[in-house]
Amino acid sequence: ASFYTQWGSIPVDGNIGLRHVTTKVTSSGIRSSYNVEYDPNGFVVFQSNNDVLEFNTYHNTYTNLLPSVNLSLELKDDLMLRLAAYSAISRPDMWFFGAARDIGQVNAEEEFTTVEQALENNVSALGNPFLEALESDNLDASLSWYYEDDTMLSAAVYYKKFNAAFEAESNFEDVIVDGQAYNVEVNGLVTIKDDSSSIKGIELTAMHSFKWLPAPFDGMGVAVNYNYADSSFETPEAGA
Repeated sequence: ASFYTQWGSIPVDGNIGLRHVTTKVTSSGIRSSYNVEYDPNGFVVFQSNNDVLEFNTYHNTYTNLLPSVNLSLELKDDLMLRLAAYSAISRPDMWFFGAARDIGQVNAEEEFTTVEQALENNVSALGNPFLEALESDNLDASLSWYYEDDTMLSAAVYYKKFNAAFEAESNFEDVIVDGQAYNVEVNGLVTIKDDSSSIKGIELTAMHSFKWLPAPFDGMGVAVNYNYADSSFETPEAGA
């Protein structure tokens, strides 16, 4: 909804809104299947069967409600103050949503007597289809000075608060082995930590249009921008 009003002698216009975002995730993982065999002592052995593939498919749906408000205050004919407060989302890289599940090697040396024992603490996740978008709360303020028609100077400050640190967790899932489903604990599920971080910064901009140049160069211009940002965000990076 857009609006226009006046605060004393200051004209004010802007808009207020609410976005409803629904995200649907379908993630499929593929791995070689296993045949369950037993050695002469009765210990479980998993034999890889590369001719048959096991498919893991997961579905997830989630929603985000994202309010926003934007204000523009005409302090003078050539001086504009803009204010904004809004929520936004960004999604993690696609590989974070992987549905692959890796089963470690199982042979007679481990002396497992049941499949359940062989799978205990032996299944790892390569992604988490139930991961949701990263939501942030944002505040922006900018002051723009329009010097004549061809020059603009602007200064802006901004603040963003978000949760974006990742950690690995465990959860119980059904894992298919030799055609049978076993409900086992899966390790290494990527999860967003409830650990608030922030970004704050300042941005300076200068723009000038060379209207005095002869055609066809009278549309040329120059823009200079400087941005400084400081963040409290910390998370370990994957790597050797």
